[in-house]
Amino acid sequence: MHPDFQLTKWYLDAVSATGEAFIVYWAELRWWRLSGHYAAVVSLENGAPHERASLLPGPAPRLDSDSVSFGCPGLELEGRWSGPFAAAGPQTLLERGGRTLVWECLQPLAEVELRLGERTVRALGYTERVTLSLPPWELPIDELRWGRAHAGGRSVVWVDWTGEPAFHLVLVDGVPRAGGRASDEEVRAEGARLSFSTPRSLRTGPVAGSSLGRVPGLATVLSSAGLLIDEHKWVARASLELDSSTEEGVALYEVVRWR
Repeated sequence: MHPDFQLTKWYLDAVSATGEAFIVYWAELRWWRLSGHYAAVVSLENGAPHERASLLPGPAPRLDSDSVSFGCPGLELEGRWSGPFAAAGPQTLLERGGRTLVWECLQPLAEVELRLGERTVRALGYTERVTLSLPPWELPIDELRWGRAHAGGRSVVWVDWTGEPAFHLVLVDGVPRAGGRASDEEVRAEGARLSFSTPRSLRTGPVAGSSLGRVPGLATVLSSAGLLIDEHKWVARASLELDSSTEEGVALYEVVRWR
């Protein structure tokens, strides 16, 4: 039993018109005597992936009435994601013995102004928050597919995993659609089909070796549980067939495997 496990993870991203991609993380872990915070930026700039992290991340991103803001001096980062919040609110995707996995798709489509060092990037982006009191080694997931896409002012977000039980969820403009399923090549739901092309890798490898693995104690926790989690992140062109129209855009997505 691990009743005190608590991991809160924020995800905020931005993709510029020139195809540069930026993913910002903030996380807090509390479990028994372990306690730690971190922030990180994973980016694809000038065709090359970059990753940097800080164990002095400051406070969590701030929710205002129409925006999410986050700053981290250790990363020389300041950002604001402006746009409407999804109506669905927090969703409990798993519950076991009173411990839960709660997912919040906050802004499926946001306008972003992101300052990194001397650079200022204006782009479209996305925000979400995950709260986990169910330890990672107890998640009944074999393979997870997650992602978000923007095309023609519309948004698609998906969470799809195999395991016992399996789970499939696709949101279009922040609203669930029936029949949602995701694969390596496409995402489908009622009246919608999203396909990927020319993917570029953002990150590949074990989670324990990523910036998330730098959260104090987390790598030790995963190793002691004998759990190896591999993640593969991409940014790609996206073609969205939606309600009898087709729009071109961009997707950020990942496949995560538990072993």
